[in-house]
Amino acid sequence: MTDHEELLEFFYVTPMAIAQTDLEGFVLYMNPFMNSLVMQLRGLPADPLVKVNLIEVISKYDLMIKALLKKMLSKNTHQILPLYDLKTNLPGENKYLRLKVTRLGKEKMIFILQDVTRLKEQEIALQKSDALKTKLFSIIAHDLRGPIGSIVNALEMLAVQSDLFDENTLKGMLLELSRSSKATFSLLENLLYWSRNQMGNTRFKPQAVDLKQVVNQKMDLYQLLAKEKEVQIIQSIPEKCPLIFADINMIEAIVRNLITNAIKFSQSQQKIQIEILDKKSELNLIIADQGVGMSQEQIDKIMTEKEVVSTFGTRGEKGTGLGLLLILDFVEKNSGKLDIESKPGTGTKMIVTFPILADSEKSK
Repeated sequence: MTDHEELLEFFYVTPMAIAQTDLEGFVLYMNPFMNSLVMQLRGLPADPLVKVNLIEVISKYDLMIKALLKKMLSKNTHQILPLYDLKTNLPGENKYLRLKVTRLGKEKMIFILQDVTRLKEQEIALQKSDALKTKLFSIIAHDLRGPIGSIVNALEMLAVQSDLFDENTLKGMLLELSRSSKATFSLLENLLYWSRNQMGNTRFKPQAVDLKQVVNQKMDLYQLLAKEKEVQIIQSIPEKCPLIFADINMIEAIVRNLITNAIKFSQSQQKIQIEILDKKSELNLIIADQGVGMSQEQIDKIMTEKEVVSTFGTRGEKGTGLGLLLILDFVEKNSGKLDIESKPGTGTKMIVTFPILADSEKSK
């Protein structure tokens, strides 16, 4: 067996995509793995009558390849392209490939393509995990530590110097402490939910849930908060609502965050409208405020990039943006849908859609 025949046999059996080309990139030979990959990249079946230019095929997914190869070929070195990673957007999947190009003699090149999708996905997951840890530490260090420190200092002052304050001042200080404690507890609750969810530790236990009952309970719970801010909550909920099939803890977290966010970003004397609409096959929960609103850029960051968007409330209430991410994650887990309609200065309408429990005869 000649050296050439041995090389061809090695090409044929090796579990990597290998091709031999001329210096312009036209394929002289490719093994079955490369042939299959080229068919995917081109989106066309192999045609023995058509010469395939591998440089053109790969450049379709990364325009830098052609320029890099031309530059390296001009240097007349053995290693034309040592290692280069590229991402291909194939129908139904994203594939990551690692390319290596070596000169073979004076007039040929060897292309080796390796599928590194799993490796890249692991790298991305690790990067997300590191970003999660950074965000968690940031929230703990600033958004939790600050308010808790203020509460501790205020309580120490009241314990030691309470006789220096009149009754009205004491009541005002205790009311502010109560408000700050509730806000901090709510943040801590969101933080725990979100971190568990990101780490895959959230238990999903769907059951028949009365959405109307959950909304009414949360409205009652936060009426005092709305009253303190002089914000009016108006509800339009039908007497009878079909049940939904969802995780009760997640639904409570969704409703809680929707209502508290609406209050947080509303000005004094403004109104919040809460509705439940029966759409036969689904329920729409709509919570609309007249507050500060959001830009389309902020909405896109939340909906498409799932990025934390931190903003202050109308009275300087600190927000981490975790509540909205939690809503989005929990809505998706319960086969629902979240739509946000908002413009700066005109308020925000949050529309959450849940599928109705099949054959739900029990309407509340």
